[in-house]
Amino acid sequence: MGSVLNGTINDGYNGLLGWFWAACSVASIALVALTRAALRERQYSAVMAATGLLYLAILIAFGMDLVARATLA
Repeated sequence: MGSVLNGTINDGYNGLLGWFWAACSVASIALVALTRAALRERQYSAVMAATGLLYLAILIAFGMDLVARATLA
């Protein structure tokens, strides 16, 4: 994806898919960090929040995979 970001590989959207992939990777890392922070609490609601945040991180990571496959196909 670095090649898409620097313009070596054309994604057909003027680099938008590369930047979308980069934003998704940053968001996924942030969600995993928030999940770890939520799990430090010892309440049931914190565990439920951590589960939801982790589901969102998984969905975003799956979207990153789809964008990379669409760009490099």
